[in-house]
Amino acid sequence: LFGFFIVFMAGPAIAVFIVRIVDNVTKLKRGRPMQITVGTAMALGTLPMMLVNPLLILIYLGISISTAVARLR
Repeated sequence: LFGFFIVFMAGPAIAVFIVRIVDNVTKLKRGRPMQITVGTAMALGTLPMMLVNPLLILIYLGISISTAVARLR
């Protein structure tokens, strides 16, 4: 139960942190290609953690990638 609480709190926070880093590096570029790139990078970055707890990581990916895509519109 504690893991789900952490995922729901940390997912959006980490996604916003990643989007701010991407904004600084790319000088505020936005759009569909940037959304796909950031979403793919986040999914590939958490791929090794799928061996630990796949359900929790899938929930985290859904929350964090949707937050990042919404912030990059």
